[in-house]
Amino acid sequence: EDVNNDDIYDPTTGDYPLITGDQSVWWVFNDMGNQHTETAGMPLGIEIQVEAFAFSPENSAAAGLENSTFYKYTIINKSEYALNDMYIGQWVDPDLGNYDDDFVGCDIEHNMGICYNGDAFDEPDNGPSYLDSIPMLGMKIIRGPRDNFKDYLGMSTFLYYNNDGSYQGNPSTASDFYNYLRGIWRNNVPMVNDGETGTGNGDPYPYMFPDDPTDTDGWSECTAGNTPADRRFVMASGPITMAPGDQKDLFIGVLWTNDGVEYPCPSFDPLRTLSNTVDEFFAQNIFEKEPTKVIQPIGYTLEIPLGIFPNPAKDFVNIQLNDQNIDKVVVVNTNGQVLKEMLISDKSIAQLDISSLKAGLYYLNLYQENRLMNSRKLMVN
Repeated sequence: EDVNNDDIYDPTTGDYPLITGDQSVWWVFNDMGNQHTETAGMPLGIEIQVEAFAFSPENSAAAGLENSTFYKYTIINKSEYALNDMYIGQWVDPDLGNYDDDFVGCDIEHNMGICYNGDAFDEPDNGPSYLDSIPMLGMKIIRGPRDNFKDYLGMSTFLYYNNDGSYQGNPSTASDFYNYLRGIWRNNVPMVNDGETGTGNGDPYPYMFPDDPTDTDGWSECTAGNTPADRRFVMASGPITMAPGDQKDLFIGVLWTNDGVEYPCPSFDPLRTLSNTVDEFFAQNIFEKEPTKVIQPIGYTLEIPLGIFPNPAKDFVNIQLNDQNIDKVVVVNTNGQVLKEMLISDKSIAQLDISSLKAGLYYLNLYQENRLMNSRKLMVN
């Protein structure tokens, strides 16, 4: 937010980033680098940008959301190929306190995967635990991607699996992962609503344990008589098609509550209430902020024409300044430690002695009146 409308981002004058929530973290990743050791699959050419954000307990406008976190995923097809019958999934290993005594389920209406304790006491046998004050956790698709008809999708699949090597266990190939996104077991048999394991007789059904644990006539881990264990689950939206250059947005909420949660086999109602609060806030566009204008940071230019040569270098490096008003160069290592400083008087070219530096990667930071103007990588042989 440009408080004084000078088109310069300067936090000392009160300017602040236009983030969602009261605290925000942003990162980006893609599937084109390194080896796909989990799936052994081929890269798709997908880039995913993520903004994670949360609300402060002191923010009265977001009352009720202080124990939840939220995530906006922007998914871009940067390949040259259309991706057909594509699913976007959330893999969750919830570990609610003691990781070895969990149950899971889902609420179809609220587009939510849920983790709760399998009994009334969270044993401290495997690290931190909640003891007898046990919450519930909900992974909610607040707004899914648009399908091929431009409608927003919700949760199309919910499937849980065990931490083992069975056909209901950990996926190990690309086809295993794709099957789980579609509600199909590793043995290529669709999941069914049989009231027990999802592997018996019946018609294919994409939602595992969809009923409230308090419903004795429903299908939950409680009614199935399961033994609590280390649970993982996958919830997905699809199918969709992404043409080259297409972008899909996905909003996820991780909801946490212990208000009114009564074990064993608790009702999902406390999470449903929190889910309704999230939907109300989302309807007010509180989760989406569009910048009114683009401003540049103080002391920053989009491009400073300068050159560094040779690079890699050994004893000396030349900095071609091209009459830019740079007055100091600082050499730092990858930990940010300052190793050398040099004042610059010649605005055309400067030569820096680096003979004392060990071989490795460094950064040349260029300053103008103590404002960082540019930073360049330098390899020292």
